[in-house]
Amino acid sequence: MIIAPEDHPLAGREEVSAEELSNWSAVAPDFGSSGRPLSRAIVFGSRVQLNLTGSTAGWDEIKRSVESGLGIAAFPSFGVTDRDRVAVIPIRRSGPKPSYGLYTRPGESISLAAERLVQIIDSHSTAPLEASQG
Repeated sequence: MIIAPEDHPLAGREEVSAEELSNWSAVAPDFGSSGRPLSRAIVFGSRVQLNLTGSTAGWDEIKRSVESGLGIAAFPSFGVTDRDRVAVIPIRRSGPKPSYGLYTRPGESISLAAERLVQIIDSHSTAPLEASQG
């Protein structure tokens, strides 16, 4: 999904295409962050050129940047709460839907924190998260 300032022209839209997003200033995770490739792959795809106005190290900082009007951002749905002052706009997808996974070593179980993260992601997903041991 995309988050935007509450007064942004995209706010209130039922959905937006990835191609439309290149018309707006965007905030993304820092280049060294693991979140930048994730946000580009999930939302923008390689065919969309971002108009980056800023980058920051964490998801909370990205939300604060969006709230302050610095730009829009690709954001995971489980990362937005009722307390955040942002508009949420679903993205109309073209192409394959991204998939996520969790790998564990044979005979090992995941930590409680990882298990909770799986529950959060799974509760916001249209398809259940699959676990695989490898």
